Amino acid sequence: MGGAGALAVGVSPPLASAAGRAGALFTDGSGYRHAVLGGRAASAPAFVPPHWSAAGLLLGLLSTALAIALAALAVRRPARTGAAALLAPVRRLQSGHVGDYVAWMVAGTALLTALTVPGIR
Repeated sequence: MGGAGALAVGVSPPLASAAGRAGALFTDGSGYRHAVLGGRAASAPAFVPPHWSAAGLLLGLLSTALAIALAALAVRRPARTGAAALLAPVRRLQSGHVGDYVAWMVAGTALLTALTVPGIR
């Protein structure tokens, strides 16, 4: 269901603009503080709706096709002995148990947070 919602937002300009304005309000820290502590309604910050371009659309389609091709290659191609030997240490880090998925998700989220949130490093 989430994929259908993302597709609807992506192809419907009014829905994308509304989501963008809501996101701009959500990420406006000073406006939020003034609304909560000052007791006044939050004013909408400046929002520039996303612009679709032919280059952006083609790059998106190209990256999607490349991701599908690499995934199909990884699933269907038999492992070679040299490549399997190189990937063996990496494969040992992920056994397929649920706890491994949770641990890697937490580690990835922490790394992404450290790289993107100012003042955390």
